[in-house]
Amino acid sequence: MTHVRTHQQRRHIGITMLEVVISTFLVGVLLVTSLTTLGVATRAGTSSSRRAQAVLLASDLIDEILLQGYLEPDLTPNFGTEGRRERTGIRAAFDDVDDYHDWTAAPPQAKHGAVSKLSSTWAREVTVNHVDPHDLTTVLKQTDDRGAKRIRVTVNFDGQKLIQMDAIQTRAWLDMIPRQEDNHTTSNLP
Repeated sequence: MTHVRTHQQRRHIGITMLEVVISTFLVGVLLVTSLTTLGVATRAGTSSSRRAQAVLLASDLIDEILLQGYLEPDLTPNFGTEGRRERTGIRAAFDDVDDYHDWTAAPPQAKHGAVSKLSSTWAREVTVNHVDPHDLTTVLKQTDDRGAKRIRVTVNFDGQKLIQMDAIQTRAWLDMIPRQEDNHTTSNLP
């Protein structure tokens, strides 16, 4: 028994081949689009993870600094590190807020100098400045102490700043609720 294909059968085979080619093309386009979307989502997840790590690193250091006194315990008027022990850069020797001024470490370190398991592409930097208690955005000279210091911690990854976190340490309690008429703090002592 021989099979002879009719014109309609041959035409149906041709359409099926065309459908296969179009389907293959569509699957290829969808696959490329899916992989591109996956790559973008992976990079976004990595970026979010790094930013979350940066927030933790900055918060940890800010918390540590805020536990220190406003002034050097022996009341020396020097701004920054005092004495050879503090100048080693190991934070365990720091005993007041401004000892942290210009401190930096890459990779991040624990207070006693132990190096973090994070890679050296991570870095933390600290600056401490006197600020005007009536306008906390106004940085003053190091010799102009009006009772408020701004602590700024910056966390970098691979040379790029991921986060900058600020905190204020004061010599005395400040009323941080702004006056309605001029939007400045009152700086009332308790």
